[in-house]
Amino acid sequence: ADKLLVITFTNAAAAELKLRIEKKLNEIMENSPYSPLLQKQKILMSNAKICTIDSFCLDFIRENYEISGLNPSFKIAEASVINNLTTLAINKVFEEYYNADDKDFLELLEFVGSDYDDSKLSDSILNIFQFSRQMPFPREWINEIKVSYQKHAKGISTQWQENALNMVLDLLNEGSIYIQKACDIIEYHQEAKSKYSDNYYYILDFFNSFKEIAQEKNWDKAFNKASEYAPVKCKALKAEYKTAEVEYSKDLKDKADAIAKSLKTLLYCDLAGLQEEFAFCSSFVDKITEIVYRFEDEFYKLLKEKNLITFYIAEQTTLSMVAEYKNGKVVAKSGAEDFINQYEAVFVDEYQDTNDLQDCLFSILSDN
Repeated sequence: ADKLLVITFTNAAAAELKLRIEKKLNEIMENSPYSPLLQKQKILMSNAKICTIDSFCLDFIRENYEISGLNPSFKIAEASVINNLTTLAINKVFEEYYNADDKDFLELLEFVGSDYDDSKLSDSILNIFQFSRQMPFPREWINEIKVSYQKHAKGISTQWQENALNMVLDLLNEGSIYIQKACDIIEYHQEAKSKYSDNYYYILDFFNSFKEIAQEKNWDKAFNKASEYAPVKCKALKAEYKTAEVEYSKDLKDKADAIAKSLKTLLYCDLAGLQEEFAFCSSFVDKITEIVYRFEDEFYKLLKEKNLITFYIAEQTTLSMVAEYKNGKVVAKSGAEDFINQYEAVFVDEYQDTNDLQDCLFSILSDN
């Protein structure tokens, strides 16, 4: 029992789960009261790790504080304190940029539309910072985004381009299902077929030919194809022929049509234009990255002065004690074998609600 790590999302759930396991164990022991294995498990249940992710991380750090880099007497900062320190940190960082009359910072302010104050930019910085805390190694994640912009600006294909074209392919597959169903329906309604077939089959042919192009993963070909979309209008159909099934076919057609039009929005310029935009934005992304890092340093300094940490700091610290970022991947740290071998299995309640950082930690602790 002490070789299992069971994570829940509330203390109440953890307590209830432990009671249920103990109850089930007692029921089994009624049939085998002298079983050495069951007696041992009952004793070990007192050491079973059934807790929330926050409790686990805090205990882990305190039990191994000498390698955590934290003062063992740390406390968890309350929400009001975090808010106050956040405001102090962002204001100080911005003030330093103003005092330095930083040209790139002032251009960034203008770019995000800070006509009357800098709240839009500060909110953006804080949102990026908060979101990045869900990542196993936040700075590496932010830096990868910055590098991706730089690569795009130089015309080097990146994961973003591939992801966008994969999205296009998903939309094409979805649209094809709608329009194929619509075409199948009007085959049984001759009057509707005579009025709607030019429109319906144009859209169907568009999707089928576009899918072949999208699979090539060529941005410019996909852009040119999306720009071609110009379906003919459906001819007027007399009311007497507008059956429920025919109207349903029109609804399906409209859904396919909306998807085809959305592809124009997604593929709104050719690759050269895309590179120009990335080149234009790249310097802003560099500055945003710099500001987020400076805010992080200042905010963490204020927390450290008060010997405070946040729950996400506890999670990041725990992960950094057992894992490291190496060659673009998160891998188990050399010397962390004792921690990893401590658990034979990791069970996570409501696993779908875990973030990337938590998922990575559980993966490392369970030896993948």
